[in-house]
Amino acid sequence: MSYLCLVLGGQASLSDAIVQSLRGFDIKAHVAATCEQAMAMAAQWHFDAFVVDADAFGLTACSVVNRVHAQVAGAPIVVLTSERDERSQLASLESGAVDVLTKPTSAYFVAAKLRRLIDLLHHAIEPVPGEDIVVGALTLQPRTGCALVGGRQLDLTVHQFELLCLLASRPGRMVARETISHVLRGPAKSVGRSPDVHVYRIRKWLRDHAVPGLRIETGHGRGYCLVVDAAESVPDRVPESVVEQAA
Repeated sequence: MSYLCLVLGGQASLSDAIVQSLRGFDIKAHVAATCEQAMAMAAQWHFDAFVVDADAFGLTACSVVNRVHAQVAGAPIVVLTSERDERSQLASLESGAVDVLTKPTSAYFVAAKLRRLIDLLHHAIEPVPGEDIVVGALTLQPRTGCALVGGRQLDLTVHQFELLCLLASRPGRMVARETISHVLRGPAKSVGRSPDVHVYRIRKWLRDHAVPGLRIETGHGRGYCLVVDAAESVPDRVPESVVEQAA
């Protein structure tokens, strides 16, 4: 599986070296010179990891890390710094970084660290929460196995419900195909195209039941992401009081 990474700041030679090394770990990297450029790119693409060169941002490095973390919660952020003071490195971790690497360090080591962090994130299976999951117009009740849209209960197979819970519990985040295969029970654990088949059926289910504001995006070779279109997420319903008055 290939992944996407965004490198923020840094000297051109360092960024280029990291990009080249990441390719050897099947990670395609892009470079953003400024935080604003990085945020614009993160709004368009689903990045699996970020590298922030703290030296390029000086005293604003922690705010940059915090901003990235706030927009792309869930993706690992690795900070590169020449600062060896423990308090400074701790500040980066508290801002949202998962690791701090002190320069000088090889681009190969940075790439290997990122690949390991990404794999751990994508292969970690988070338990489906027991409380209701509400995404747009859709409400999923893990305790009862019920799916509700606009107050009406809809039928789902066990696999469909499990997959929807998996995607809906982390909206806007890419879920790896391996994770889907592992979570779904029975034959769905087999390798191959079974995750794609189940996602296809869920897409058809959302369309057939006219669930507004929800769509599943494909990260080719990576996984799937449930996206919420807020403007369309509220179903058109006539209040019961209006219906009673009309009667």
